[in-house]
Amino acid sequence: MKTRRVYTIGNHIDPSIAQYVGKHFYPNTQIEVADIESHDALHGLTATEYETLVFIGNSDGERYGTYTAKEFALHLVFALGLNNELMEKVKHFYFIGCNMGIVKKDHSLAQEFTNELYLQGFHKAQVHSIVAPEGAEGHVMCIEVIRHLDLTDYHIGKHQFGYLNAFLISQNKREQYEEIQKMDRGRQELEIKFKDQHAYPFLNAVNPFMVLSLPQNTLFPNESVSQRKYRIIQHQDTHLFKEQQIAIDCLLSRRRYELQKGEEKYAFKINYVVHELKKSEPKDWQRVLKNNKYILKNSIFGITINRNSNTLALVDALCEGRIEEARQMVKVFEGKNELRHLQTQKHGFFSTQKRSGDHFEKTTSNEEPTNHLRH
Repeated sequence: MKTRRVYTIGNHIDPSIAQYVGKHFYPNTQIEVADIESHDALHGLTATEYETLVFIGNSDGERYGTYTAKEFALHLVFALGLNNELMEKVKHFYFIGCNMGIVKKDHSLAQEFTNELYLQGFHKAQVHSIVAPEGAEGHVMCIEVIRHLDLTDYHIGKHQFGYLNAFLISQNKREQYEEIQKMDRGRQELEIKFKDQHAYPFLNAVNPFMVLSLPQNTLFPNESVSQRKYRIIQHQDTHLFKEQQIAIDCLLSRRRYELQKGEEKYAFKINYVVHELKKSEPKDWQRVLKNNKYILKNSIFGITINRNSNTLALVDALCEGRIEEARQMVKVFEGKNELRHLQTQKHGFFSTQKRSGDHFEKTTSNEEPTNHLRH
């Protein structure tokens, strides 16, 4: 089996996190984790291996690990032995870390890295980092790497270890959140409660390679905020990605509805289709959904017995681009979900040990569902 490297920057990065993430950039390979500060971190790579460099670290918005943008670019230049030929082979830098993409005074640390890497000689490389949504100035951006099953998001399976969550919290809640992260006992429950009350999630269980390759997370040297906005708006994948996320949200809502009815096997089928959608590129999501529609058909002796089901109608609407109609269908499902929940409470059948909406009540666990890249 081939080996590919993923690089950590700074302290407190568990190598297992880098390995989980690396699997989505380099499928069917063995992931080797290297500290970028080790003297041979960038030695011995093939020409193909130099093309894509993946980094995982902590950022406060001013530094990535211990590096400013200029310090990091120079470190790479010297690590490659001032070899211009090697520098020209790098095609993609992927940076994963909290606050890299927070825009402050019309620039972000990710943009600074992009500018400096170009200035120091990486002229053929694109830089990729999660950029916060517009209007996020004054907030903290947190990135999580999924590495354990989380009972609050039990549609997540092991195939999604290494996927990313991203959310914003206000600066005045930062200390409170950091204190929760330091806890050994009760941390998981407190984090969930904190995020429910104070966080604005904008990415949920996304494939890191797919999301970082999107136009809104791809940066070009010396590009202003206004230039970047115009480029993103004009890019076809921007619109397609939004539709793809709507389709995923619609299907997850339908899955919750099926679970409320006790149809766990059918909910599992929907979950499989969602996973296939998450793996697909924005331009392909409708084709992937159409190709997986057969999974949602219940057949006996080759005869589909649920051909009039609302789930198949929802899939048809999404495949045919009737996005607003699909969203209206979901509102009906969610209304029925709420009504069923209220009826269950009224008749006294509600138990905190059973499902409630899309959540299980918390059980004791020594495992953390995600790893927070410190900010």
